[in-house]
Amino acid sequence: MFLHISDCMTIEEVEDRFRECFPGLEIRFYASPLKKFSAVNPPRLNKTDRIEYIRHYHYNGALEIKSWFSAARVEQELKEMFDLNAGIFRTGEGGTLVHVASEDELVPHLENHH
Repeated sequence: MFLHISDCMTIEEVEDRFRECFPGLEIRFYASPLKKFSAVNPPRLNKTDRIEYIRHYHYNGALEIKSWFSAARVEQELKEMFDLNAGIFRTGEGGTLVHVASEDELVPHLENHH
């Protein structure tokens, strides 16, 4: 999949596109990076915010995401290429969201939803 990022897009548009390509996973964007093993996440960005208002440099382009990429790799590349702080989650037991950055490939999470 190619996740296109441009200043004129909203957070919600990027999240929706990711969800279409990776059902069962959810991407969220934050004001600062998520910290490993922290129970408290930084503030989540407003879904209606345009990308141009939340980042310092304004590179428009596409991030190629392969199904075997780890969530951590996708999060890191979004930060490095587009100055976006992202977290990738799956739905865990009881409907709670579980951060999957420390887990392996994106595919195992997808296979449970087909």
